[in-house]
Amino acid sequence: MPEKLTARFGAQLGAKAEFDFASTHSEGWYGDAEVLLSLQRWTAHIGIDKLAKTNRRDFSPIYLKVPVHLGYRFKLGERNSMFIAAGPYVALGLFGNMKSKRVLLDGKVERDTWHNVFKGRFRDGERPQECFDWGVSTRVGADFGDHFQVALGFDKGLKPFNSIIRLSRNDVFSLSCGYMF
Repeated sequence: MPEKLTARFGAQLGAKAEFDFASTHSEGWYGDAEVLLSLQRWTAHIGIDKLAKTNRRDFSPIYLKVPVHLGYRFKLGERNSMFIAAGPYVALGLFGNMKSKRVLLDGKVERDTWHNVFKGRFRDGERPQECFDWGVSTRVGADFGDHFQVALGFDKGLKPFNSIIRLSRNDVFSLSCGYMF
């Protein structure tokens, strides 16, 4: 069982579409959907066992992630605004690797690499990374001019991402910059 899980920097690349619910009763309300490739890196520090001093596993899974939000935009002058949005997300694990480094009691180092953490299995039959993820997504940000957008986001995974570590969740903080056409 891991002694410690550590989040690491990742990256996201994708596209976003917005639908403005413009009418007299819903001014400011909008909906959006994103399609993202999301690199969600993490490290597990495994406890000392009978053969090893240290055991570290670095995971770099890549998901296809689709968040859908309902949001409200507050006008700040003629061409600028702030927004807040929330909604669900789903994600499907596509590929990614795991690198392990184990320092044995005699000082020798064992290294191993798995090239698809979603398809491989540990000796006990468990997967290193779950393929399906879902949760809640939130964003707060600002629009500048008619084309630029900056946002802070938090995605809270509601499903364990590792079958052995039941308390594991994909919790992702993000800073995004975008250009709107």
